[in-house]
Amino acid sequence: MWMLWYLAANWPLADLGVTTREPTENDGLAVGLAVFGPVIAACALLWWLANRPLARRTQLAAHHYWLLSVLGVFLPTAALMANSI
Repeated sequence: MWMLWYLAANWPLADLGVTTREPTENDGLAVGLAVFGPVIAACALLWWLANRPLARRTQLAAHHYWLLSVLGVFLPTAALMANSI
């Protein structure tokens, strides 16, 4: 989650004026994606593989389970990010 916030805060949110870019970050977005992209993809894959068996066993509909699962990951992180702005 920190990696996603770092990428978002230094490029699109900084361009919109919501955050300020790190003063030493002048390499560009491509370098950040090349470094963080595989790590983020691996973490997302592991998260999905861990939740797949749970989604099958739950009484919830599939779309409700995945929505709650994604919110369970992003909501606390989004609250901390909003608090840091």
